[in-house]
Amino acid sequence: MARVEIELNGRTYGIACEEGQEARLREISAFVDAKMSALGQGKPGVSESQLLVLTSLTLADQLFDLRSELAKARTGVGAAGNVDPGLEER
Repeated sequence: MARVEIELNGRTYGIACEEGQEARLREISAFVDAKMSALGQGKPGVSESQLLVLTSLTLADQLFDLRSELAKARTGVGAAGNVDPGLEER
């Protein structure tokens, strides 16, 4: 098991991960940190806990949207709910 030091909102966290996954964990944590920073801008008085919850919910919302888009693409349903004739035959 490897251990990586990541930084979120100015705080350092030691996180365990599988060997070889260190770079990926750093990449993901940098993404989350950037999202936290963007969401925290202009919100004085928001606690770190609240910011972590807001960031988690925002990222989960984006994930759900992407999963829905992927499911529609796999079934051939277009944005307007119409089936793409070229995809029906697959």
